[in-house]
Amino acid sequence: DGEGIAHFVMDGEGNVVEWDAASEAIFGWNRDEALGTKLSEMIIPVPQRAIHEAGLMRYKATGQGKFIGKPIEIVTLHRDGSEVPVAITISMEREGDGYRFSTVARVMEKERAV
Repeated sequence: DGEGIAHFVMDGEGNVVEWDAASEAIFGWNRDEALGTKLSEMIIPVPQRAIHEAGLMRYKATGQGKFIGKPIEIVTLHRDGSEVPVAITISMEREGDGYRFSTVARVMEKERAV
């Protein structure tokens, strides 16, 4: 039913490296499908994909990310193409010479996401 709080992690290339059961329920992709797939190709609406990718590149180049550590509300996509409004918080951790971006996502009430 998509209830609960999802937790997923992408690496510095934008590929999913962790995908929990709540992520499966909310976004419709099972863990095996999600792992190794670009997050943007799964849940970011097409018009925002370039912005997502540019933000990732900018963060890797400058260490500056306007969404890191700040709760934001965005519209994501379910596997079936329907919109899923979520409140997310992204945190970053260094891993060796790379990055891991950990996201906690909670589905918002449909009425709030107008």
